[in-house]
Amino acid sequence: MKEMGTKKLNDAFAMTVERREIREQNEEINEQERAEQYWRSRLEGETRIKKPMDPHCKFTVVVPVCRERPDRLLKQIDSFKSQEDIDPTQFEIIYIVNNDIDDGGDRFKETLASNQEIIELLRRDHGLNIHVIDKSSTGKEIHGCNVGRARNRGVAEASLRFHENDRNGILIQTDADTYFEDRYYFSRLMKMTDDDPDIIGIAGGLIFEWDPDTQNPEEQEMLQKKLEFMLLERLWSFMARFIRDPEDRLMYTEDSFSGANMISRSFETAVIGGLIDTNEGEDPQFGLDLKNYAVGRGQKVIGKKKELVVVTALRESDRTASSYKKTFDRIDPDRTPMVPDLLTMDISSFRDDFKKKFKLVFNNREGLRNLMTAPDGTMVMDEAAQAELLAYTSSKQELDFSDPFYQAFAEKHFKGENADPTRHLYDLTYPPVPLTKKEAKRIVDYVEKMEGGKKYIARFEKLFQTMRIAGNQKAPI
Repeated sequence: MKEMGTKKLNDAFAMTVERREIREQNEEINEQERAEQYWRSRLEGETRIKKPMDPHCKFTVVVPVCRERPDRLLKQIDSFKSQEDIDPTQFEIIYIVNNDIDDGGDRFKETLASNQEIIELLRRDHGLNIHVIDKSSTGKEIHGCNVGRARNRGVAEASLRFHENDRNGILIQTDADTYFEDRYYFSRLMKMTDDDPDIIGIAGGLIFEWDPDTQNPEEQEMLQKKLEFMLLERLWSFMARFIRDPEDRLMYTEDSFSGANMISRSFETAVIGGLIDTNEGEDPQFGLDLKNYAVGRGQKVIGKKKELVVVTALRESDRTASSYKKTFDRIDPDRTPMVPDLLTMDISSFRDDFKKKFKLVFNNREGLRNLMTAPDGTMVMDEAAQAELLAYTSSKQELDFSDPFYQAFAEKHFKGENADPTRHLYDLTYPPVPLTKKEAKRIVDYVEKMEGGKKYIARFEKLFQTMRIAGNQKAPI
């Protein structure tokens, strides 16, 4: 009886092993099919790179380029040539020169002219394995081009080249305005990936270098002032997040991907379908897709934001949807912006409190008058408006800010950006403060005394220590 049980157990175990092997084989087949589907979808009908990959190649750097300054590209190429402890045969660079959306305007014509100069520049002999994919010239464009589609064109090419070379190589995705200041970046990466083949993704670190597109000294000075305001705004918003929600953890994650420095295994990159076709957010989503794929496979995606660092330009352009043009355009460097005081009640809580108090005076003219009077004695709502509001709420006994009547009432009696009596009352009760370094220090000092505040500030400083002015000066914050 015991022998029979053992036999059944062994048979069951053998069947389990067999089923697992079959499942793993099927997964491998499915993975191969998924990778091939990605390659077909991105490369069918495309002109492939003719020169075979060097058999010693371990890394491919994929760089989308659109209307970039030649000096930035040359600086990037020089940083590749300066890599130490690695042979140039062990890496190659693929540039995808692509266009904006064709709107028929002067900007698009300038893009075409600039891209032709870039193609000629990149095709020179730089002493490296550089390949140029022309997706800018007439008849070669990427339909509906955005940075996601441009990246995918290069990533698909690179990952298939590794597959044809019978190697699961490493893809390094970066931007055209980025350079590798660390001369040992490639050799560090080689050791990491050779030592641990289970790594399929790495989130590298960034130094943001303020490098305006303009060369005009007066424009640079003006943009410098805008940068100072932008960094103060960023500080204010992060402190606000912590004050409102001390559990906030969205500010900085060690393994979050950024397009200027993201690393992945070539085959797994193809299996997950590369990146999403968008002009913003394709990079963090790529990291999430890799992490989801790694779950249960014994593979991993890690962050190496200190060990693998590149320098990328902080610009005021509108090169991508995530660039800073909109932010800079709205900043007036000659006017100090006013912001809500973070150490007072926020507008949402104020309105909730106002609604509770209103329920106590909904049918009381004197009570409503007192409720609508600011601390400085200013009456927010005149007698006619009070009468109209009382008549409406006499049956409801409460305020509903989403009610069409209330919205029409607010627009009728209160003009301007915030057509709302409670907003006017809030601004009078808790006046905004000027966004200055002095005010910012007051808020930082307050956060530092909160539980977990010092750690949060340290994380913030860690993030913004990676900002600097071209020439290695510290960022003005």
